[in-house]
Amino acid sequence: MSLGGDRKMVCAISFGYAGERHPANSYRTSRAPLEESVSLVSM
Repeated sequence: MSLGGDRKMVCAISFGYAGERHPANSYRTSRAPLEESVSLVSM
């Protein structure tokens, strides 16, 4: 698969359990709609 110069591929995996009381786990980010951030490519 070839990506254009204006594209980047990102993959992230998280393991474990969040510490419910830790301040870092109360931070929430906004998210772009799926159709704005994902392109499905058939190979």
